[in-house]
Parts: sequence; structure tokens; C-alpha cells
Amino acid sequence: MPTETTRDHDEIVKQERAVLEKYGLRWAVLAAWVDQIRGRGLAVPREASEKLTESRILISSGCFSSCQVGCLLTDAEGMLVVTDGSSPRSRTDFWLDLLGQVMDSTAPPARILAIPGVQVHLSECLGAGCACTG
Repeated sequence: MPTETTRDHDEIVKQERAVLEKYGLRWAVLAAWVDQIRGRGLAVPREASEKLTESRILISSGCFSSCQVGCLLTDAEGMLVVTDGSSPRSRTDFWLDLLGQVMDSTAPPARILAIPGVQVHLSECLGAGCACTG
């Protein structure tokens, strides 16, 4: 029979995993946004790309906190807002709306995954994953 401590730990792990899964989808949307920005001939800040790469590694490993991943994604998102928002053909509103849907606990991921670029990036992001011990 599980102890109270075991149940608490299991619940924390379950919540952390749910947040990381949302962040995986959020990462996929941000990566698709990067592709769209570059497709319009704009330069994406190197630091934004680095933060997206680091967050993808963390999400894929499943071995790091959602807080750490959230900070990286938020920083990258801010840089993309500035980059796209200052362009003549800005699509910032579209992407921010999509990101809002990602983080909405009631929004079905299938709607967001219907966007081909997002679907491809999510597959790359979540891959096979790994199981951490200890």
C-alpha cells in the first residue's frame, strides 16, 4: 500500500510531466514560428535559437524542472515577439494566440498539431525520450 509520501511524490511527478508535455508543444510552436520568421528573410536572434535548443534538450530528457524550461521558453518567446513585431508583415498576433491555446488546459492539441510545421517540430522535440533514475 502506497504511503502518503509516495502518493505526494507520484502526484508531483504527474503534474511535472503534464507541464513538460505542454512545454513540448509550446516549444514546437516557437520552433515553427522561427521557421516562419526566417522564411520571410528576417534574422532570428542567436540567443533565441540557443534557448530553444537548450529547452528542447531538457524537455526531451525529462530530467529537468518545468520552471527551468519555462524560463527558457519565455525568454525565447520574448525575443521572437520583438523580432516579428518590428517586421512589416508581422504575424505576432497569430503566433501569440496559438501559444495561448497551447497553454490552455482545455484546448485539444490536435488543433495545434494540424499546423504541419508545429507537428514536425513536436516529433523532433519529444522523440523517444529517456527514463531517469535516482
